[in-house]
Amino acid sequence: MNLKMFGELGYGHIPEDKRHMLDAKAFKCRFLDYEDDVKGYRVLNVATGQVKIVRAVKFMETKNTGDFMAEVDKDGDKDVVAPQVTTRGWMMHLCTVG
Repeated sequence: MNLKMFGELGYGHIPEDKRHMLDAKAFKCRFLDYEDDVKGYRVLNVATGQVKIVRAVKFMETKNTGDFMAEVDKDGDKDVVAPQVTTRGWMMHLCTVG
C-alpha cells in the first residue's frame, strides 16, 4: 500500500464529459484524506478551494508540504505544527548531482 502524506501536491484528472475541447485535462490539488466508501482520494483544489473526491490523481511525491502549511496559517497564530525537515529532497538532489 502506498500511503500519501497530508498536503502532498498532485494533479487530479478531469473526465472528458466534464470539460470542453480546449480546457485543462487536470487540476492542481493537495491530498487531504482517503475516502472510505469509494475508491478515491479527498483532495483540495488549489485554484478554487473546493474539496473533491477524485480517483485518478498523479501525486508529485518529491514536493514538500511546507508551503501548504505556511498558507494554512496566514493569520499568524501558532495553531499549526511546523512540518519536520525531511532528507528526501536532499537525497534526490545528491542522486542527480553525483
